[in-house]
Amino acid sequence: MEPEKYIQTYRYNVAVHEADAIRNCRYFAWFLLRAPYRWSLNAICAALGNWEVETLLNPNYPQSVNFPTAQTGGFGMPHWTPWYDKYGMWVRINYGLVASATDDNPLADFELQMKYHEHECINGYNGGKTWYNNKGYSYTWNEWKHSTDDVETLANAYYYQYERSGAGAPGTRPEKAKKWWDYFQQNPPDKDIPAWLLYKFNERRGL
Repeated sequence: MEPEKYIQTYRYNVAVHEADAIRNCRYFAWFLLRAPYRWSLNAICAALGNWEVETLLNPNYPQSVNFPTAQTGGFGMPHWTPWYDKYGMWVRINYGLVASATDDNPLADFELQMKYHEHECINGYNGGKTWYNNKGYSYTWNEWKHSTDDVETLANAYYYQYERSGAGAPGTRPEKAKKWWDYFQQNPPDKDIPAWLLYKFNERRGL
């Protein structure tokens, strides 16, 4: 059964509200576990740890307050930068969609973002690779998304092989990835979780 739809309120900090964070992460995990993606839960949690830092678990949280007039800065779960040259132009060319600074921004669609994510990791951007060996991490994209290695390792690999933010280091991403891994061990993403249990996350996991 499809879980409750994720929250994409424009520039809303999903990550600081535990029930909302769980709601979004449960949907993202449910989606990525299914065909055609079929990521491992380990890889999903690794990505969630990165995305929590990048976009506060909200697919509609642009880096710039002047979005979409400002075509620079990051947007999308991994914060593709510059967002327009990468994700924005791809969506316009392939789907005829344009961004808006609204709650129903069509570019906030998680499925659309994951289609671009897959496209970019396989085909690169502007003639160059976007997923490559770095800092001792040498997963192929296909290996990474299906890997059952520990989530902290996969979170670091995702950061160094794909994200490579201006911070220059993963920071708390592995820790956040492990938090989501621990949560899903107790609350499998393919099961319906009663709403009252969502609020137990804070109590049990110290969010």
